[in-house]
Amino acid sequence: MAFPGAIRGRADFSTLYTAGFMIRSGHASELYDYDTNTEVQEQIIGPSHGPVPFNHLAYETLFFAPFSLLPYRAAYGVFLALNLALLLCSYRVIRVHATHLDGIWHPLSGAVFACFLSVGIALFQGQDSIILLALLTWAYLAADKGHDSRAGFFLGLTFFKFQYCIPIALLYLAWKRWRIFLSFAGTATVAVAVSFLITGLSRLSIYTSYLFSVSTRLGPGEQLKYAIYPLAMPNIFGLLFAVVGNHTVVTITVSCAIIVWAACRPPSFPLAVAVAMLVSYHGLIHDAAILIIPILLFAEAALRGERRRLNRIWVPTAALIYPTIAVSVTLPYCLLALPVLGFLPGPDEKAFALTSRDAQNAGIPASSGL
Repeated sequence: MAFPGAIRGRADFSTLYTAGFMIRSGHASELYDYDTNTEVQEQIIGPSHGPVPFNHLAYETLFFAPFSLLPYRAAYGVFLALNLALLLCSYRVIRVHATHLDGIWHPLSGAVFACFLSVGIALFQGQDSIILLALLTWAYLAADKGHDSRAGFFLGLTFFKFQYCIPIALLYLAWKRWRIFLSFAGTATVAVAVSFLITGLSRLSIYTSYLFSVSTRLGPGEQLKYAIYPLAMPNIFGLLFAVVGNHTVVTITVSCAIIVWAACRPPSFPLAVAVAMLVSYHGLIHDAAILIIPILLFAEAALRGERRRLNRIWVPTAALIYPTIAVSVTLPYCLLALPVLGFLPGPDEKAFALTSRDAQNAGIPASSGL
């Protein structure tokens, strides 16, 4: 069924595997060429559901190049095992801050990880979304312990999906956490430099125009070719696309308003992750795996302390179960943006400054923060 198809190449891992092979075999300058991607993928994997071109910064291919030394099926299995290990690491980081959840039922936080459909999709597809989640949880842990430079470093490593880390970094800049932002900026700069050392500086304009084309040309042919389906994007772009169509100015305006609004709230890493998911111009359901962070930590905050916060438990609950509902009754994933909007703090926003250090910065007693 689905898994046999994945190990034959009908999974997103085929894109990452092909990109790693192209770098290792001397085709770095053609990394963003659709026809070359198609040819190489068919040679090393075989005909599949259709090639999806690699569209991340090239430094990420250094991680996947060793996988291309293995046959595709073996590489898929090894990467699946690695993703499971990273998922376990992320769980161990976050569950320490979910004591009230696990007090209700000891395996509850683990069940959230296991049952969130976006996590399952990322694992099955062999996506790099679990790597993104792990790096963000390590950044959260570092920020919580006051190691801001380390937090910025981990955040900068996620620049292969810059649509998420840039909004988070901008919020920490607005929150005057200078070391996080500067460390992020330095790490991201190195990532960009390494990327164009790999592909050649002349690829910069090609890569930029490529990103622009796949983000603005959203006719049926382009959606199929680049596997970009706005109605499947659980963000503001997908939500507005469903309502008003492809209006870039409207999307940018609403997204900027959300960032500005969040910048005026007390600093909170889970809030920043939720905002990043909302304002990411390009994001698919497997990337929503990063919502595990606000889902668990906002649920923990809702269960902690005053009874008046219990009315906020619907927000993480809805975000957790909506992807499963969407699959069950054929609803678009873009509607996941609605419960994610509920993560934006209300009148009691100080209750949701969710790291111990952020709680101190917001003037909240340490026992109120996660």
